[in-house]
Amino acid sequence: APEIMSRVQLFDVGALLARLHIDLAQLEYVPAFSIPNFHNTEFYATSLRSIRDRLDAKPMRQFADNCLRAIETMDVMPAIERQLIHGDPRTTNIIFSNSRPISYIDFDTLMLGSPWIDIGDILRSINGTNDQTIETFSIDNTLSLLRGYYSQNSFNMPFDQFLRSALTGMQIICIELAMRFTTDLVHDSYFGWDSDKFKSRYDNNKARANSQWDIYKRCK
Repeated sequence: APEIMSRVQLFDVGALLARLHIDLAQLEYVPAFSIPNFHNTEFYATSLRSIRDRLDAKPMRQFADNCLRAIETMDVMPAIERQLIHGDPRTTNIIFSNSRPISYIDFDTLMLGSPWIDIGDILRSINGTNDQTIETFSIDNTLSLLRGYYSQNSFNMPFDQFLRSALTGMQIICIELAMRFTTDLVHDSYFGWDSDKFKSRYDNNKARANSQWDIYKRCK
């Protein structure tokens, strides 16, 4: 997927995700494999609480506290019937042909869950760099993608309500990821790291955690 997309491309990306959700909703299939606790927000919060005091820098302990406070006060996403969703629909999992998005790949994260999870994840994806280390929030880009999704699948709600719910979904995904990256500052085992840009996995995870927090703050 291109790092920077036009408004037309973003509209098409949103429409593609909506059509995927419509198609997946027709399937009566329970994935044989699932990643344990994937998108289980409370699990991530519990994991972060368990290592909070082992974070070696006071600013990161404060950062952990901010994440936990944010998740405790977050709006809840509207109830929608659980269905098959992609689970990881970021733009790097989209195939483009002639500059148009045509298909999703990497269905190993397929799961039963709320479509808001996918919507939140694609939004946080377009509002940061592909390596997840820099926030690039744009309300215009966000609206372009959501208008594309809404054109195919409105969930029978007005667009303003859909927009508010989608932004809540993005905030939840951002804090989920910030908590996961911060937890790995201690565990130093889960996420890979870019040795060309960072001296250690710790530095890479810290940058990723901060960027997710920045996206969350920008869209509040």
